[in-house]
Order: sequence, then structure tokens, then C-alpha cells
Amino acid sequence: MLGGFFVDNLSWRWVFYVNLPIGAVALVAIVLVLPSTKSAVKPVIDYWGIVLLAFISTCIVLVTSFGSIWGWTSARILVLIAAAVIAVVAFALVERSSPEPVLPFRLLTNRVFVIASTVGFVVGFAMFGAITFLPLFLQTVQGESATSSGLRMIPMMVGLLLTSVASGQVISRTGRYKAYPIVGCAIFTVALYLLSTMDTTTSGTTTSLFLFILGVGLGLVMQVLVLAVQNAVEYRDLGTGTSGATFFRTIGASVGVAVFGAIFNAQLDRHLTESAPAAAVDRCSAESLEASALALKVCPPEVRLWYLDGFTDSFQTVFLVAVPIGAVAFVLSWLLPEVELRTATRTPEPSESFGMPSERSSLEELRLQIWRALGRENKLRAWEHVVDAAHSPLSRGEAWMLSRVAEEGSRDMEVMASASETELPTIERTAHALAARGMVDIDEADVSITPTGNAEAQNLLDAQRTELRALVADCPGSDEPDVQAMLDQIARRLHEEVPQSR
Repeated sequence: MLGGFFVDNLSWRWVFYVNLPIGAVALVAIVLVLPSTKSAVKPVIDYWGIVLLAFISTCIVLVTSFGSIWGWTSARILVLIAAAVIAVVAFALVERSSPEPVLPFRLLTNRVFVIASTVGFVVGFAMFGAITFLPLFLQTVQGESATSSGLRMIPMMVGLLLTSVASGQVISRTGRYKAYPIVGCAIFTVALYLLSTMDTTTSGTTTSLFLFILGVGLGLVMQVLVLAVQNAVEYRDLGTGTSGATFFRTIGASVGVAVFGAIFNAQLDRHLTESAPAAAVDRCSAESLEASALALKVCPPEVRLWYLDGFTDSFQTVFLVAVPIGAVAFVLSWLLPEVELRTATRTPEPSESFGMPSERSSLEELRLQIWRALGRENKLRAWEHVVDAAHSPLSRGEAWMLSRVAEEGSRDMEVMASASETELPTIERTAHALAARGMVDIDEADVSITPTGNAEAQNLLDAQRTELRALVADCPGSDEPDVQAMLDQIARRLHEEVPQSR
């Protein structure tokens, strides 16, 4: 929608210019705000694997993009294919010898990863390859402006958001996910067929309904595939598995756009070079119309009708070709194994539905999943679980204050009231309750820890660690030192969370 606004009111170049100020702000924020970290071990980066994988991807996109233009048997296309094959062989050799490969071959023996990545590739191929032409259809055939065509895509995003959020909630409660990609693939395949029936007479309401159905299907597929991969791989492959699944979906999208673009252009070119009305030859050449549909406005009615019929036919062909591809995704989704969900991975991330790439490491993925799991219970309510696990006599408010005071030795009550956005009388009552138990000393507004309080605070911290370890106990590799260090860090971070309704 924003891109359409730029095209209508400024220039299409602003689609790219707008990234400059946003990127500048992000750069400043990174320099000023992002904390620096140090790794316990020096990573071995698979530079050759990264370069070869990028080269293979580039060759695939170039071949599919220019095959119909240069000719599928042209020297340039054949050279690109040969280079890609050689790069694949070299990539296989490099990955086998690399201590930390960018795409470990053991992932290719994981059935969940292979099936999920394949379904993701096919879904990306059909989805992105097809919906790329929707704004073009809305503008050319239905006469919408660039901005309006962006607005008309909103029903698809609404459907996608609704089902991605709703399915995530249900999955987090039931622990079962296999049915969602199956149903999602079926729905979006039906939606592709419905889109193939649109023509110059299709109303805006009908178009919105078809787009909404498409979004409903996509919302049930995309995020669940990534969830399945995260749940099936070992801890050491969590980051690679996540980014790998996203990578194959992205490549599918790139290839889909190129292939469907070739199909669309071939169909439109065939129509514009056959059965052209006399007015098209005299006043509106096929070359000018093929170069830009804007020339259509000055053409006679019979030329406009001839062109729109050809454009609509080309558009319908693209979506008809996408239908069997969607059916392939539907069949493949039945092969996806359903593995019992781990505690820390029970909630899919809605952003996965949008095809957003992930560059997080395995540790970062696990940390994100733990915080997401804690968020389902409400991080502030986590203190109730901690108190119960520690068999502590304290309330969650007393447990929080005791942990905060023990962390720093002493705390000022006014500072705690300000930091927690809690009324000072409530803070004072909590402090005096702890003092009555002999766990803190109060000197005017200053609260300091006692040996008894320190022991109880340590008991609470141990309980926090135990609760967090339980979240990742079923994740292979969760006993590695960096995972345990991360759990300790999260346990201490919980001290900063302010319990509500003390």
C-alpha cells in the first residue's frame, strides 16, 4: 500500500529511497543502543559454504528469470546451469569437511526438515509467484490506482493474520500441528482456482472475498512449517534449521515469480501478436502496449477490449498453472510427520507467515522460544510458579522484592516504587512483611538483605533455574554449557519483572 502511494504521488524510485532514512535510523540505534556480546568459544564460520550457497541461489534465479528471454538452450543459460551443478558438487564437498557447516547434511536425513522445506518451497513458489500479479491485475483490468490496489490486498493480510494467530493459540494448547498445513494447503489451492476465474466483470467484493480465502489458507501453513522444523531438530541445529526452512521457501518464491512471469509474458505476447484489430495496428501498436499498459488509455474501445481480454487470459493462465502446484503442496503436507511438541516450542511465531527471514543462532532461537513460553503464562505470573516450586512462604510480591534486594544488597523503597510503578505504601507494606520474617532490615527508606533473606533469595533463584530447565528438558543438546549459562541469565532477568496485583 505504501509502495502504491509512492508510485501515485511521488515516483516509483521512492520505493527504494524510503529505505535510506529508515536504514540510517536503524544504524544509529545499533551504534547507540545494541549491547556488545562476547562468545565463550570462537565460532568457525563456513565462508566457502556461504559463498557457494549464494552462488547456487543466484544461478537458479537467473536461469528461471532469463530462460524465456535468452532461450532455454542459449549459451548463457547452459553456462549458468553448468556452473550451478559444479557449485552444488563443491558445496557438498565443503559441507562434509566444514566443522560448522552452513547447511549440515544431517538435516537432510531429518524427515521433518526435508518435508517441511519441500512444502515451503512449493508453497512459496505458488504463493509469491501468483500473488505478484494481483496488484497488476487490479490496476490494469479493474482500473484501480497503485494505492488502491495496495488497499485491496488488505483482505488477504486480514485472513492471514486471523488464522496464523488463531492456529498458534490452538497449537500451544493442544500440541498438535499436522492438520493445519494440510487444511491450509487445501484452502489456498481452492483460492488460487477462484482467482483464476476473475475477469473484467468481477466485483470488488468478490475479489476481496477470494483474497481473504487465500490469506486464510496461507496463515495455516507458513508458520507451522517453521514450528515443525524447530521442534524436530537438535539444539545445535535450531538456528540452521529455522533459517534453512525459510531459505527454501524464499528460493521457491524467487523461482515462482520468475516462472509465472515467463508464463504471463508468453501468453500476453502471443495474444498481442495474434488477431490484433486494425485500430491496434494503426494507432496502438502491440509493442507500445506490451511495453506499458498506460498506453491503453489513448486507444480506441475495441483496442482496449482486445488488450484487456488478452491480459485477463494471461492472468487466468498464471493462476490455473498455480493450482496443480498448490495441489502438490497439499499432497506433500500429508507426509509431514507430527512429532510431539517440546515445551519451549509450543507457540508458532506469526511473523513466519509473512516469510520473514531468520538469522538467529541456535542459542538465540532457544532464548526466544523460552521467553515466548514464559509469555504465554505471563512473565509476571512466573513468580507464582517460582514461589510454589521453591515451597516458599512468601507472596509473589515479597519474592520479587527479596530477589531484587538480594541482587544488589540493598534497595531504596522510593526507587523500587518508581521502577515498578507501584504506590509507595504498597512497597512499604511488602518491605515490613519481609522484615517481620527476618529476611530484610529497614533503615528509614533503605531495605537491606539479611543472611536469612539471602538464603531464601538463593532458594528462589534455584527454583527459577529448575523451572526454566524444565522448559527445555526435551530439547536434545539442552545440557550444553552455553544453554545452561543462558538459563541462568534468564533466571536473573526474571528478577527485573514486576509482579502485578501484589
